[in-house]
Amino acid sequence: MLKSYLMNFGEDRYSLLTIRNGMEIDLETSLPEEWKTEFLNRKMYIKSDIVKEAKQHITPFKWSPEEYYDSDITYLTKTYNISLGISFSINTWNSKTILTVYTNNSESQFNKNFDDMAKLHLYNLLVFLRRTKRHLTIKS
Repeated sequence: MLKSYLMNFGEDRYSLLTIRNGMEIDLETSLPEEWKTEFLNRKMYIKSDIVKEAKQHITPFKWSPEEYYDSDITYLTKTYNISLGISFSINTWNSKTILTVYTNNSESQFNKNFDDMAKLHLYNLLVFLRRTKRHLTIKS
């Protein structure tokens, strides 16, 4: 459902990462199963500078792999053709949820898809997630 929702904005690749109590990991993604396996095996939910940054933000932020000097980020973005991302962070008293939308579009196209309507996107995504959130629990 989230994938079809994102198609309204010209994108369809995402990951939805929830970290509860710092220990319990839920990860849903439209990326290939191999990406998910790599992400979990490399413990990117702990090590990734993008995840660390998302935990500190209360507003969406755009990023590109070139901003981070991390071999795991470089590997995953090159392998799965990711040139840019935008991460939305939702923090509650016992969990952090990070929705990241990935693209291989140009930055100008990506900006066009998101910048003009960022507040509406975030509001709609929060409402959507609240209504449809599904979890696959993975104990780390």
